[in-house]
Amino acid sequence: MPWVPGVPSFVLFGISLLSALLAVAVRRTRSERYVGGFVALVAVIGAWALSYGVQLGFGSRAAQLPWWQLTLAVAGFIPTAWLLFTLRYAGKDAWLTRPARWLMVSEPAVFAAFVLTNPRHGLIWTEFRLAAAPVGVFAPEFAVGYYLHIAYAYAIVGFASYLVLRTAARSSALYRRQAGTLLAAVAPPWVAHVAFTLRASPVPGLDLTPFTFGATVVFIGVALFRFDLLDRTPIARAAALDVVGNGLVVLDAEGMVVDADERARRVLTPAPAVGTHVSSCSPTPRSSGSRGPPSRARPRPSAGRTRCRCRRYGAPTTGSPAKRWCSGT
Repeated sequence: MPWVPGVPSFVLFGISLLSALLAVAVRRTRSERYVGGFVALVAVIGAWALSYGVQLGFGSRAAQLPWWQLTLAVAGFIPTAWLLFTLRYAGKDAWLTRPARWLMVSEPAVFAAFVLTNPRHGLIWTEFRLAAAPVGVFAPEFAVGYYLHIAYAYAIVGFASYLVLRTAARSSALYRRQAGTLLAAVAPPWVAHVAFTLRASPVPGLDLTPFTFGATVVFIGVALFRFDLLDRTPIARAAALDVVGNGLVVLDAEGMVVDADERARRVLTPAPAVGTHVSSCSPTPRSSGSRGPPSRARPRPSAGRTRCRCRRYGAPTTGSPAKRWCSGT
């Protein structure tokens, strides 16, 4: 039968396109070490939506089966991509040894191999038949191999989500908003996939998971452009503290405060508040061409004199707006 995509296919193609545009934009404008896992996660989401959209455009079992195999093989990598990103986000780079990375990638790779060779052994599904759904889709009868993989995948997703929650609980309000948005991005596809696995989908036989990726992409966009997900992360903040020491105030290119640690809030009067200009708590730092001593913040009486030292970060080639770390010593 010819390929005739309908409305569901075009919806999935749109989600796939948005995912691809987001991945390309992030890859071209960011160079931080945790970007790779994020781009991989968004790329796999787009690939899943694309392949399932192509599958739904066919009307015969023989035509849908190869695309279903591709969809299932690609989907197996999403839990690993999510885990890799959250480990970077939470600053657990020490866990990402070469053996650990190979182990994490090996499970979805083995699962994909079993999916692509399933007609020979039937360990992933035993039947592939037309579902009683408004959309002409062939759905599988899953076997033990699929459920073993799903148990592992759900455990990985749960652990990665726990890392995000734990990191947010130890961080400022900004990072808690980041974490909430990330978890909101994960929740819809997870609920939809559980329903599909348990045969409780509102549309029998139709996997609604790739359709929920539309909400996922929106939430990821909010985390990126509203909460500066890849510009300001808990691990980036910790790295800055290692460089400049305690007493940290983060400024954007206009001198607005975007973050401050506890010591900076204790030392500077008034305490720097997110969204206010640095001049409210410290004189504006002199430009590089001016002479004279560096500007000084107004310390509290018990804190003694406090010198505000600022340095810029962000490579010009990344496309990210320059910011300044200001430390008090």
